[in-house]
Amino acid sequence: MKKVYKNVGEDKIYLGRSCEGCIFKDDHWDGKYCDTGRREKLHERGEVVDKNIISRFCNLYRDEAWRNKHLERFAKTGVIHPEDVSQEYYYDRASKEVEPSFSIVLDAIGVEREAFDQLIKCVSNMSYNTGRYNIVISGSMGDNVEPLVTHVNELKQQGLEAVLVLHNPDNDHVPSRDQDTFSKCVGYDFIVTVDSVLCDINHDLFNHIDRIINDEMEKVLYFTNPDRNLHIVSFNVMNSLYLKYLNYNAMIGSMLEELKESGMYKIL
Repeated sequence: MKKVYKNVGEDKIYLGRSCEGCIFKDDHWDGKYCDTGRREKLHERGEVVDKNIISRFCNLYRDEAWRNKHLERFAKTGVIHPEDVSQEYYYDRASKEVEPSFSIVLDAIGVEREAFDQLIKCVSNMSYNTGRYNIVISGSMGDNVEPLVTHVNELKQQGLEAVLVLHNPDNDHVPSRDQDTFSKCVGYDFIVTVDSVLCDINHDLFNHIDRIINDEMEKVLYFTNPDRNLHIVSFNVMNSLYLKYLNYNAMIGSMLEELKESGMYKIL
């Protein structure tokens, strides 16, 4: 079976389809339960092929090499004795590693300053690991960019990753503007766009999505709230489809219909 890996920090994590060798495999293995609780859910959904094989990738698969790296760190720091490290610690650590990451794209062009200020306030107070999302502000060189620069600096002072992308007002070529903006989203799992006028994002939104993906194990590539023009799209899906449309908004409309049919779409 071909092995699939994903880079997580300095580590390369195996996305397992076999439970064999996973540290979360229950000592009393019967092919149904594991220490993460995932195996039982997959079993109920009929996604278990046989005792050790599942029909989808599990991003919580961790082998002894992964555990040994943590034990070595503990041994060097002396903060805790390696033998005292619980299985709950490993589960918590692995869960943190697979939290989805988000790139929030805010379009400031043509938006009233007061409305945009409110949007910045809204997205800067998310109850989520600040290392797992960034904020990309898209503006025009033809506008007063000083408020946007101020926003970026203030966001950075809060410990958030923020970047300002300025477009030439004489360039109305949509694909090049999209490329300039979305190039700042590379490396994140999802791209988030929202209508600034209707901003009312739940501060726990990203945690909610994390629970849907990693706890409930739903296969969702596109989350949306149509009433607020909120779109949260898998970066990999967007990256593979964009060249077909060369326009983000056009792509979103088509993607909505396709993912509805596949069941990988969810209204928030």
